[in-house]
Amino acid sequence: MKKVSPEQPARTRVTKDPQERREELLDIAWELGRNQGFEALRVEQIVQTAGIAKGTFYHYFAAKDDVVEALVQRFGDGLFAELSQAAAQLGIAGWTRFRLIDWPALKRPLATAFAFAMALSLGDLGVIALFGSDQMQTLPYLLLARMGSYRTQDAAGLALILGLVCLLLVFLADRLGKERPA
Repeated sequence: MKKVSPEQPARTRVTKDPQERREELLDIAWELGRNQGFEALRVEQIVQTAGIAKGTFYHYFAAKDDVVEALVQRFGDGLFAELSQAAAQLGIAGWTRFRLIDWPALKRPLATAFAFAMALSLGDLGVIALFGSDQMQTLPYLLLARMGSYRTQDAAGLALILGLVCLLLVFLADRLGKERPA
């Protein structure tokens, strides 16, 4: 049997409903993360604050990232529920709800995702296989061809053009995603 020193009080085992314990761990992680930042948050801090064993934590979450993901899910669900309730109270539904409530919230992230997808696809050599031909050569193909024939100055110029096109796409997505003053 393990002896407990006078400086370290014995822990009493507290049994809680699994959902209640999980929510408690999420609440603790939220508070600690808000105070010190989620990057600096450690599992040991959550465990110590909750007064539980590390194994108990890992029963609910595989890692710290799972806690952060659950917090994001909780926040998103709460926000969606509040927006749905507000729309219902105002009698807004269907296309009008999408246009007035959902689209303004989704516009910027979707535009950014589209720009990144376009920028990545422009630099992908797989695009050559899909769209390249003798009549139409893509920028990545021209870049690869110039590098293969030791025309590094030409390749550097094409790389600059490709980079500028990608930058322009991201800039346009950022501009299109921003709210315009009314």
